Amino acid sequence: MKLSGILSIIGLAFLGVSCGGGPNVQVVDTLGIPIEEATIVPMTRSYSKPASQTDARGEVQVYQDFPKIEWLTVTKRGYQSAHVSFDQPKPMTVTLRPATTE
Repeated sequence: MKLSGILSIIGLAFLGVSCGGGPNVQVVDTLGIPIEEATIVPMTRSYSKPASQTDARGEVQVYQDFPKIEWLTVTKRGYQSAHVSFDQPKPMTVTLRPATTE
């Protein structure tokens, strides 16, 4: 098989993984209430990908592509930030705890 054919197959495999149905991440507070407009930053081993925000249901679609997303950094004003592995069953839920004031 030619190199171009192999690269096409690899590209289609990543396309299949990155194209999916609905949201695959939900952000909630400690009571399980969805958090709207939480910021999600997908992180690879080398760099951060563009951020996205959760909708009114606290949901967002994070597309897995190349290079592989390893972690998500999740932030929202008034809450502690979370840094979680993206390598877990989907849909996944991220729980943010209220920020502590000192």
